Amino acid sequence: MYKHLAYIYFALGYTIYQPTRQPAPALSAFASALMYQFDHLPTLYFTALCSMDVSVPQAIRQFHHYIHTAPTDHRFVPWAHLFLVTLYGWQDPSVHRDRILHHYNMAQQADRNRLSSFPPVPRRLAAAARRLYEQVMAQPDIIVT
Repeated sequence: MYKHLAYIYFALGYTIYQPTRQPAPALSAFASALMYQFDHLPTLYFTALCSMDVSVPQAIRQFHHYIHTAPTDHRFVPWAHLFLVTLYGWQDPSVHRDRILHHYNMAQQADRNRLSSFPPVPRRLAAAARRLYEQVMAQPDIIVT
């Protein structure tokens, strides 16, 4: 039973988050899951997703951790990159210009490498990230001397 506790806690967190969209109780269950299996990819992804409603800097760290842990063709990698574009845009697009450009381009590349059995990125997420990308591209480069 002990070796299955990570999956049980993940299922609990997912079951709490999906119908209620309340991140705090779900984050507690996901944290417990990560105590038993620190590299469980769905748990890492949903921890980052829930963290968006609690703390933007924490969500950014969580998405970075997920991206560095997951293989590049994992289902949620393009989504995580686009969420990072959105999160950096929430903070200050002009300050995080390079990060927005990097993660948007990485999302495009990851989506091209996506396995055909995985669904594409939701249009709403892709459109929001694209708007931020275009906004950042429209800004002139600032050169500090």
